[in-house]
Amino acid sequence: MMSKFNPYFTIMVAIPLLLVCYYLIQAIEALKTGTWIAGNWGWLVVGLLVVSTPLLWRCYKTVAGHLHDSNDRHATRALIQAATAQVQLGYNLKYVNQKTGDILELACPFPASFSSRVTVQEDLPLSIEGPQEAIPPIVRYSEIANQIPANQTLLGIFPHDGSLKLTDWLKLKCLWIIGSSSTGKSNTVYGKALEAVNKGAKLLVIDQHATKEDSLARKLQSLSSAFVCPVAVSDEDVLQILSMFKGEFERRVSGASCKQKVVLICDEMNRMVRNETLKKPLQEIVAICGEESRGFGMFGWFISQKAAHLKWLRDSAITVIAHRVTRFEEALLACNDDRQAAKRLLEFPVGRSYIYGVDFDEPLELQQPLYDETVSDDDGVFPDTETNGDAVSLRLLPTTDTLDDPSTKEKNNQVEAATRETVRRMKEAGMPDRDISKFVGLSGRKYGMYQQVLAELGYVQTAEEGA
Repeated sequence: MMSKFNPYFTIMVAIPLLLVCYYLIQAIEALKTGTWIAGNWGWLVVGLLVVSTPLLWRCYKTVAGHLHDSNDRHATRALIQAATAQVQLGYNLKYVNQKTGDILELACPFPASFSSRVTVQEDLPLSIEGPQEAIPPIVRYSEIANQIPANQTLLGIFPHDGSLKLTDWLKLKCLWIIGSSSTGKSNTVYGKALEAVNKGAKLLVIDQHATKEDSLARKLQSLSSAFVCPVAVSDEDVLQILSMFKGEFERRVSGASCKQKVVLICDEMNRMVRNETLKKPLQEIVAICGEESRGFGMFGWFISQKAAHLKWLRDSAITVIAHRVTRFEEALLACNDDRQAAKRLLEFPVGRSYIYGVDFDEPLELQQPLYDETVSDDDGVFPDTETNGDAVSLRLLPTTDTLDDPSTKEKNNQVEAATRETVRRMKEAGMPDRDISKFVGLSGRKYGMYQQVLAELGYVQTAEEGA
């Protein structure tokens, strides 16, 4: 059976070929008659070649594509004819894809007397679905939490079969989490922080966008009982926390106890590395986390929306968790120069992550569950698992009383200067008192202390705010 007329083939192949032949004939005739063109035939040939080369290349591509399509049509037609003959004889069908190894088996549902009248035909357009995933788009952590052993934490969920990938949270030593806005990055950070706190870790949090409605600092509010000190927002606060972290690391190197685990969480890395005041201290802390501090119970988690100018961070990170990004170059950097993984990363759904690192044998593609945040008072859902000896010796001051010996908490009615400054900044930003008190750890039974701070700062709290 002849193929249908293809106007695209005629326009892109036949007409350019005819034009090229016409110009060649004209050039030959001009040479024979000895006209002006004969004296400039070299330039004419060069011009023709320049003009015709792109057309000839397009002609070649079109002809090659046409022949390839023709071969595919012949192969499809032969496959349909063979399938029809097999069904008419009453046989079951089995086809094996030689490239992928996929097997297609079809059982003939018709009796022999009827199958001879069956005709197999192609349903156009032919579409082939990709592999189906075994999990829904959203999996809640509360639905799978009972499957996680007490001595392990969840790294993610395998999309193809819904099984859980478990690990020890201590493997997340120097961690880089990257992903564009609204890709599930903050949810991932919250989940890992939640499990770290459940294992007794304390948190140092830096977020210069803390006042945003959807900031990471707000998302971590329910873990505020584990905060060593208020969230750092200003440059001065950031430098202070980095200095605290470095000082504590040097103290532990000198022989102090390393039992109390401390996690430094730095959000908005792209913003901070553009700030020359913060860039070098951050690079120093990243180097410490990547090379030394993990052996002393101190960890660093660094979060960014983009990969630009952060190759040094990827090279220092021991583990990388990458969510979807917008540009291939960034995906390539985030995926450690794996081009195939980078292409997939650009198409990831919300919550999908690409994870690799020193402690994992091979890269993993895992879905992160959706964590339901439980806002609690400072007394907390997550009680301290390590107290007294090591907790008291952690000298990351100024700090709230989260690391103090429980026996001294009732006696300590003083609010640190850093906490007062945080309250003042949040009040100036227009945040409600209920959110501020929870954020700085002065909610619940300590709300009277918060009211006292407001009075000392010159703020008058209304009845509605205190409700």
